[in-house]
Amino acid sequence: MPRLLLNIASRCLVPLCCVIALTQILGHLLPSNIVALDPIDGATRDLALRDMSRFLQVPIAQTGADERAAAWSPDGRQLAYLSIQGGRQVLWLMDADGRGRRVLNTAEVGDPAMAALAWSPRGDSIAFTALAGDRQSIFVADVGSGAQRQLTATGSSASSPAWSPDGRTLAFAWSLVANQDIFIADVDAALAPLARETEVQRVTSDYGMDAMPAWSPDGAYIAFFSTRDGNSNIYVYALATGDLRRITYNAARNTAPAWMPDGSALLFRSFNDQVWSTYRVETECLTVGGCTPREILQGDYTVAWRP
Repeated sequence: MPRLLLNIASRCLVPLCCVIALTQILGHLLPSNIVALDPIDGATRDLALRDMSRFLQVPIAQTGADERAAAWSPDGRQLAYLSIQGGRQVLWLMDADGRGRRVLNTAEVGDPAMAALAWSPRGDSIAFTALAGDRQSIFVADVGSGAQRQLTATGSSASSPAWSPDGRTLAFAWSLVANQDIFIADVDAALAPLARETEVQRVTSDYGMDAMPAWSPDGAYIAFFSTRDGNSNIYVYALATGDLRRITYNAARNTAPAWMPDGSALLFRSFNDQVWSTYRVETECLTVGGCTPREILQGDYTVAWRP
């Protein structure tokens, strides 16, 4: 199969034909070593799939818009992402092979750098960020109908939603007053947009900025980045004990933690010496410590690993 992929890549004369042929093969294989990326192509980000074992990268959504926040469905058969252009964002769904692309809904974009998507574990809902009033809020959209409801109230900045593995709660970053901290909310119990701290569970409280929570697949940890020590570093919070462990200790800008689907490792982005890279640290290091994260990718993009 690797030889077939390379032959198609070398013989295609029309770029679109290459894309269709390669994405069909990747979609039928459904390998777990496929990642979705949003690399910069000129002035915009263009969505692509990369086969990590074959070093093959395939563009799948070159629309001229800024494409961000790729997120796989729990079964790995669909991909959601945001395209941003002219102050509007479109939430797209498509099959893993690049076909069946459809619009789920449109909204006014907030901060593009904080754009985020998160599938519910049941695969029936997607949490995302969009502008509400003059600040960014979190919304939840029904995958079947596209109907959406606002989770956090207009007037308070919220971002980076992350579902708990049981699908009942959502972790997110929220600026109720000044500092941004991590909170957890019961999604089903939120009948009206959340506007007060008493309606949620506070996870962090410090003078820095805490953001981009990522729930471990076993529900035991929430990883996030924080500037509490003056620099942007990765931390992991143990929900059962309340213990907080710092994972990175360097002068780089460390951000965007994300767990491997099988829970074996934690990934994060790091900006050092004007270069962005993706690093991996094994989950066992979260309890024993002393492990050095290793670089697995180099480039300015976020990585969504296929389940």
